[in-house]
Amino acid sequence: MKTAFNEEIPVYEVKPKSYYEGIDEAHALLNFGVDFAWLCHVFDKNVSSTFVEKYSKWTSKILRCTYIGYLVITLPSSAIRKLCEPERNPLLEESELRTLRTCLIRALKEERNAKPINK
Repeated sequence: MKTAFNEEIPVYEVKPKSYYEGIDEAHALLNFGVDFAWLCHVFDKNVSSTFVEKYSKWTSKILRCTYIGYLVITLPSSAIRKLCEPERNPLLEESELRTLRTCLIRALKEERNAKPINK
């Protein structure tokens, strides 16, 4: 599978325990100072459309109470449905988070400049 950036994406079979699986990771990104966070669920052709609808319905209900955006992708057609639009991270107004964000950006820039990217 390829992305718009033409990078390989590993595909793993994941069987979530519940419809809110992954929300904690998306929320954690907000705590690290990203501007926006997305949760993306990808379903392959072996998953019934009924399951996809119920799963995405409950997930989107939860995410509407957060700042996290939500995409559902079904394969092999790669149909993308945007069920929740993300909102700008309100934590960016906190001075501690701005300091953490500045440190993370600086560290990432230093790492990128120190190591050549092999393509």
